[in-house]
Amino acid sequence: MAQKQYSKDAWSYSLLAMVVLSFSACGSGGSSSGAAPGTTTTTAPGATSTVAPGMNPGMPGTGTPSNPPATPNLAFVMPGNGPLTPGLEANLAQAFAPQLRFNAFHDDGNSSAQNRSEDHFPQGVASFYKELESGQIRILLLGSIRNNPALTIQIPWNKSPKFENGKFGDFPKRMVGDIPGQATVYTHLYLDPNTPALNSDGSGEMVVWAEYWLFYPQDRSEAELLTFLPTYSYLDLSGHRGDWEHTTYKLRVQLDQGLTFLNGVIDEGYYSGHGDDFKVLPNDLELVDDNGQANPLGHHPVVYVSQGKHASYPQAGDWADHAPLPNWLASHVDFFRGNGAIVNTWNSPLADMGDPSSDLNEFASPEFMVMTARSPGANAQMQYWTDFRGDWGLDDVRITAFGLNIGIAGSPSAPNLAGAGFRGAPQGALLWGDTKAQNPKLRIYKDHGITIPQVIPAPVPVR
Repeated sequence: MAQKQYSKDAWSYSLLAMVVLSFSACGSGGSSSGAAPGTTTTTAPGATSTVAPGMNPGMPGTGTPSNPPATPNLAFVMPGNGPLTPGLEANLAQAFAPQLRFNAFHDDGNSSAQNRSEDHFPQGVASFYKELESGQIRILLLGSIRNNPALTIQIPWNKSPKFENGKFGDFPKRMVGDIPGQATVYTHLYLDPNTPALNSDGSGEMVVWAEYWLFYPQDRSEAELLTFLPTYSYLDLSGHRGDWEHTTYKLRVQLDQGLTFLNGVIDEGYYSGHGDDFKVLPNDLELVDDNGQANPLGHHPVVYVSQGKHASYPQAGDWADHAPLPNWLASHVDFFRGNGAIVNTWNSPLADMGDPSSDLNEFASPEFMVMTARSPGANAQMQYWTDFRGDWGLDDVRITAFGLNIGIAGSPSAPNLAGAGFRGAPQGALLWGDTKAQNPKLRIYKDHGITIPQVIPAPVPVR
């Protein structure tokens, strides 16, 4: 990012300069200001003076009035709501937005049903509502098979989803989401209370936490239940409608005068999935630059998204049976190779979830207002969809036989940012380095010298 530049006058103490100054002040036809005609130098924002090139208008002994160079006006008043202004927040949100890398099928002999390309992509919530109200819904017709991408179809949908009994619905299963890269990414940035004090001119260092949230209309699992019952496509009993995923980063940011962003680094990253949070230190973070190319000096962290389940990982790999269920109940393999579609989210729409009033088209769209109008009770009084505290879908799959009551899959609740204040690191986060060392079923390709080739073109659903 370009840094702000400030101009300074050049001063000369040569005898020739004094002679020219005297001639300009006394000679006929000269400038009344004592300057050579047509020469102008800016001395401070909003003010100009005319002097001959290379002259000092306040040189002692010249008989001219002392006129020292004006210094830039560095007066700065800290905003009442603190240094993290909406403008700076937007700059930081874009500067550190992650790169998403999705999975693609790779023929390594693994016959798992999860060894396939991603078919269900993120969707902006306003886009999601608009599609539901349009009466035409795009769903998965045929999932990807080996190297062949998925096929989709539009179907009529005349149901009227609403917010009721703590859930949002009804909407169909197998929605495919937006075209990769078009979905809105939701941000939430906040100042660390332990950030150092800034200088009086707004320069210095600050510590900021940045969250990036994604909504998926469909989560796909295709786990094997009870060690023998495969689930897939229409029989995906362990998948669910609605899916919220996010990553969090602790940023150390350098500012110039006037709270101008200069540079910054990521001190810590937090990647979430399957109920776990992983604390990732800089040596395990992969970074890319604004062109999406690997660069240790880049600002954008890489997120490897697991196929179907959309869990977030900091490095490419696969993990057998990483789920909050016993293996005898549900066997599942997370594949997060990153060899499929790539989305540079800093080029995607970004919306501040912490301030929904800043983007009414996203957080209070006409379709959302229609849905709330037909929803009973207090939900009808919601001003933005961020006010909803229920589940984003109607799914709640459980095993209740033989005295068991175990949840298999359920639509998640929405991110609750209302009145959250400072959130910081997720509680109970596991150190990623320790996680790799302690889980033999977790295989990180870089650590094992494995290279997975990128699939070009990326296998995205055919529309």
